[in-house]
Amino acid sequence: MKINKYIAGNVLLDWQKHDIDKIERARFIKDYMKDHNISLRQLSVQTNIPKTTLHDWIAYDRLTKSQFKHLKNQGVTKTQIHKYLQYNLDKKYINVEVKPIDIELKEVLSKLRKYNNGGIEGTTQSKELLREISNLVHSIMGKLR
Repeated sequence: MKINKYIAGNVLLDWQKHDIDKIERARFIKDYMKDHNISLRQLSVQTNIPKTTLHDWIAYDRLTKSQFKHLKNQGVTKTQIHKYLQYNLDKKYINVEVKPIDIELKEVLSKLRKYNNGGIEGTTQSKELLREISNLVHSIMGKLR
């Protein structure tokens, strides 16, 4: 069913204000883009919603409601699910066996990677903190089941 551009734009703007079902919103956007043969950039211009916001919303299209519920039941927060979807943009479907520690470790890893290019200036405290991180990593690895 083709949706009128004016109605779709108003729906999207209304969704920006409310905490609605993220998966339904993602499917609506994908269907609208397909029905009208438009890109994310074009939709952004039509609705005046930033492209990055639309991109974040569409990421939830890779989860089913049962997968989302399963992740929540595992103790994964909505913020962690969002970050996990962002870190795995290249994957069409998401592994629902993710644990909160996976998401947190990916975040730490992405922050530390920027310092791995060499030639960085640190302090004695920097070295101590990195040693502590290394020790914690080894400790956590020993505790993983």
